[in-house]
Amino acid sequence: MALCFKAQGNIRKAASFYKKAGRLDPGKEAGYLDLGDLYLENGLYKKALKAYNKAADIQPDHEWAIPSILYCEYMIKKDAERLGKIEAYYKANTVNGRARELLKPLLSIAELPFVDYIPEPQEATINVLRQVSEQNPDLESGGTISLTINHLEAPSAIRAMELYLNKFGRSANPPKLNLTIDNVPEPDPRQPIAENGAMLWSYEGPMAQPAMSKPSGQVADAVRQLAMTPYQIEDWYRTAGEIAQSLTPAHLPDLFAVLTYPPEPSESVSSWHWLQRIQYAAVFLMAQLSPSKPSEPLLSLCYGQSDWPVNAAVAVLAYEAQGDPELEKAVSELFLRLMERIPQEGYCFFTYALVCSWLQLSFIDEKLKEQLEQWKNDLEQRE
Repeated sequence: MALCFKAQGNIRKAASFYKKAGRLDPGKEAGYLDLGDLYLENGLYKKALKAYNKAADIQPDHEWAIPSILYCEYMIKKDAERLGKIEAYYKANTVNGRARELLKPLLSIAELPFVDYIPEPQEATINVLRQVSEQNPDLESGGTISLTINHLEAPSAIRAMELYLNKFGRSANPPKLNLTIDNVPEPDPRQPIAENGAMLWSYEGPMAQPAMSKPSGQVADAVRQLAMTPYQIEDWYRTAGEIAQSLTPAHLPDLFAVLTYPPEPSESVSSWHWLQRIQYAAVFLMAQLSPSKPSEPLLSLCYGQSDWPVNAAVAVLAYEAQGDPELEKAVSELFLRLMERIPQEGYCFFTYALVCSWLQLSFIDEKLKEQLEQWKNDLEQRE
């Protein structure tokens, strides 16, 4: 009945039913949250604040009630003190959907990398590929494209070039890629750093080919479904959970395979952008199919050969760990180990993802946080 009166715009009668629900079940916060939402949506912030506070009395730190309380307090007073509280809460709870909805618009905060969007890859190979694609060359004439790069890059960067040249396998006579690599960085990114590290690629010298067979159509379709939706980490994690209901842990090998064999896109999209999104989608599905936390498949990616899926893995691992002291400790230890893997020379594709994801953790040391913030600023200034 409350919803009917709400739809009719009868706030008084809708509120009376929500209040009745609260009295009938005083140990549950749901009725107070509904009442608060009703008042907030109609600009009755003092009444909304009172309802949200009752919900928070029942369940302190409620992820819907607390940002709603902060929002109502600000809308009543609109002073710097309350805006400061909002800023502090939002920075510590960036993945909270209610905080994004109510608080972020008040702060004019820029979107967060790996939380609100996936940064573009920046390898030299991809920069060349961008230039080539802008020229829109004839990809049916055969021939050879020669490319020399200073340091061995992520194999997915080369894979993106190959997918572009053969039009995701549709081209009958694609150009061949003649690649020369001058140096292999140390530590060697072709080697895993643990026994359980994923081996996605088979190398002949510096050249990599997928080490697994092509994935099943069911898994490819599931990954494509997620990859085609707008990215936001909380939304993708939730949607991945829904899609994963059609899969089982037996599909994990296919999810690893799709990292190197992306399904053909259903619309015109750059090969590097599509491959990256497919890999992120596969990693999100892996996390949802993994009963352990931290997720074993994601740890395997981090410990394995160095490649783009590491970026997705660290983002999801940090998201899953946020607010859990034990999980955050385990993830921080992993991040420390990954930091040791950053080469001294050449571009490292996962550094920015590592730093940004690390900063999403709630229980990191203040000194470390300052160092990570400085590191992040340095990386952004170089771009």
